[in-house]
Amino acid sequence: MKNQAYYDYAEQAAELEKKQQYHDAALYWQLASGKAKKEINCEYAIERSKFCNRMEVRPFSRGEQ
Repeated sequence: MKNQAYYDYAEQAAELEKKQQYHDAALYWQLASGKAKKEINCEYAIERSKFCNRMEVRPFSRGEQ
Protein backbone atom coordinates (compact mmCIF):
# COMPACT_ATOMS: atom_id res chain seq x y z
CA MET A 1 0.00 0.00 0.00
CA LYS A 2 1.31 3.41 -0.99
CA ASN A 3 2.16 5.83 1.81
CA GLN A 4 0.41 8.87 0.36
CA ALA A 5 1.58 11.36 3.01
CA TYR A 6 5.24 10.48 2.41
CA TYR A 7 4.87 10.69 -1.36
CA ASP A 8 3.00 14.01 -1.20
CA TYR A 9 5.75 15.61 0.89
CA ALA A 10 8.52 14.05 -1.21
CA GLU A 11 6.92 15.22 -4.46
CA GLN A 12 6.58 18.77 -3.13
CA ALA A 13 10.20 18.69 -1.93
CA ALA A 14 11.40 17.56 -5.35
CA GLU A 15 9.47 20.35 -7.07
CA LEU A 16 10.98 22.91 -4.72
CA GLU A 17 14.47 21.55 -5.44
CA LYS A 18 13.86 21.99 -9.17
CA LYS A 19 13.03 25.64 -8.47
CA GLN A 20 16.20 25.91 -6.35
CA GLN A 21 14.12 26.74 -3.28
CA TYR A 22 16.39 24.68 -1.08
CA HIS A 23 15.28 25.99 2.31
CA ASP A 24 11.67 24.99 1.72
CA ALA A 25 12.70 21.75 0.02
CA ALA A 26 14.74 20.76 3.08
CA LEU A 27 11.71 21.32 5.30
CA TYR A 28 9.50 19.16 3.08
CA TRP A 29 12.11 16.40 3.03
CA GLN A 30 12.12 16.51 6.84
CA LEU A 31 8.33 16.19 6.85
CA ALA A 32 8.57 13.29 4.41
CA SER A 33 11.10 11.51 6.61
CA GLY A 34 8.67 11.70 9.51
CA LYS A 35 5.93 10.07 7.44
CA ALA A 36 8.10 7.33 5.92
CA LYS A 37 7.12 3.79 6.83
CA LYS A 38 10.16 2.16 5.24
CA GLU A 39 13.60 2.79 6.68
CA ILE A 40 15.10 3.32 3.23
CA ASN A 41 12.59 6.09 2.45
CA CYS A 42 13.29 7.74 5.79
CA GLU A 43 17.04 7.65 5.19
CA TYR A 44 16.63 8.97 1.64
CA ALA A 45 14.50 11.90 2.80
CA ILE A 46 16.99 12.76 5.56
CA GLU A 47 19.88 12.73 3.08
CA ARG A 48 17.95 14.90 0.62
CA SER A 49 17.21 17.35 3.43
CA LYS A 50 20.92 17.51 4.28
CA PHE A 51 21.73 18.07 0.61
CA CYS A 52 19.21 20.92 0.36
CA ASN A 53 20.60 22.54 3.50
CA ARG A 54 24.09 22.34 2.01
CA MET A 55 22.91 23.80 -1.32
CA GLU A 56 21.27 26.70 0.46
CA VAL A 57 24.56 27.61 2.15
CA ARG A 58 27.00 26.67 -0.60
CA PRO A 59 25.59 25.88 -4.05
CA PHE A 60 27.68 24.04 -6.61
CA SER A 61 30.06 26.22 -8.54
CA ARG A 62 31.01 25.55 -12.13
CA GLY A 63 32.93 22.32 -12.47
CA GLU A 64 32.16 21.16 -8.92
CA GLN A 65 29.18 18.96 -9.79
